[in-house]
Amino acid sequence: MPELKHNFLKGRMNKDLDERLVPDGEYRDALNVEVNTSEGSNVGTVQTTMGNINLSTLPTYSRTKCVGAFADEKNDKVYWLVSESSNLNISLRKNAQPEYGDFYLADLIVEYDYNTGDVTPVVVDTFYTTCNLDAVDSKSNWISVKSDLWEGDMDYVIYPGMEMEIYDALGNSMYPPNTVVEQIDTTQWRIKVSNPPSSVFITSQIAAGSYFVKFKSYDRPLNFNNESFITGINIIDDMLFWTDNNSEPKKINIDRSKRERDINPYVDANNLFFSHSMLVITDTTSLSPDTLKTTQSGIFGQLTPLKEEHTTVIKRSPLLPLNLEMKNNTRAARISGELNYSNFDSPFFNSQGEMKDTTWIEFGGPSSTINTVPIGTPAPIFKVGDIVIITAQNTNPPEIIRARVIHDFDPYYGSYELDILSFSESLSSDELLFEVELEQ
Repeated sequence: MPELKHNFLKGRMNKDLDERLVPDGEYRDALNVEVNTSEGSNVGTVQTTMGNINLSTLPTYSRTKCVGAFADEKNDKVYWLVSESSNLNISLRKNAQPEYGDFYLADLIVEYDYNTGDVTPVVVDTFYTTCNLDAVDSKSNWISVKSDLWEGDMDYVIYPGMEMEIYDALGNSMYPPNTVVEQIDTTQWRIKVSNPPSSVFITSQIAAGSYFVKFKSYDRPLNFNNESFITGINIIDDMLFWTDNNSEPKKINIDRSKRERDINPYVDANNLFFSHSMLVITDTTSLSPDTLKTTQSGIFGQLTPLKEEHTTVIKRSPLLPLNLEMKNNTRAARISGELNYSNFDSPFFNSQGEMKDTTWIEFGGPSSTINTVPIGTPAPIFKVGDIVIITAQNTNPPEIIRARVIHDFDPYYGSYELDILSFSESLSSDELLFEVELEQ
């Protein structure tokens, strides 16, 4: 029997002819294959393509769509940008959007790590939430809500800045336009809004579920659109940049955004993919330079939800002229002062004339016998751990003592406790006037 050999350079399927009559370069049938187009000896051969595997179980419904993706081959990771993730379990026609019920809608940026198999949310933009009304306190502008989805505390799917609308069964609005969320109490499932009700609520109708509640954010950090795909996306130095040719180009710091999930107080394993992201900044008070912290804003000191202004590449111009204030130190308070022990023994030497290991120094205060001054009199402000330089005023060349502050400031004596680190060998106990300054 003759052996039939074919290549598949034409890449065309032909089901009209008998397999013995199919021209060279075409094929009769194929499933999950691709034609090799390399310049090697296997050009024109058919190879099996890799199939798809399920990587995650993201909350989706009929309108959820992946609007962009990026493969970070250097780090074996994949990022995909998801529009309208939701816990809604219904199917809708193509352009229909749900309005009321007990669900949320969120845009997501998600990371898949090939080496570990982990799927991690990077940014969560929960922009729409609808739930059930439980009670209204028109005197204090607080309302109570409830949801079958929440366990324990209220999920952070409602946050300051969202606009709230409540309608009765006849479609009448119960609150004035532009009523926004000002405060949330997640433990009590309560929300404070900016306006009192414009209509009277009927308690029996609240219990019967006759009012329809929705919360919507118009300041969305991701602002994905089902009809606008991401046309440009790239990663540069742990920064993800993208644009959809619809809204402003945006960027996020991948590492910071992922770590936000760890310090966001409202995030747990059950709401990881729909608790709205917070704004986080570097904690300058921490000894670790990589430590992050959440921020507070508004008159009620609520945690700051992530907004569009935090992700856009182009920042807003200053609204006011810039003022330049110049200082010769990094502290706002005084960092130097004078020690006067003219009528007393030197605080640095013991009775045998030897330098002490630790000592107290006094700048003066209401209880001080060295320099009795009212409490609050300006004195140098040092912190525990600061290094100070103490210079004798009447020596040439200057004789100095270098010491570390080991006790907080005592305002009644104007005193600090110091740990002596080093000193000039020629310094004597006869020196009683000193200048003290923070080492910077």
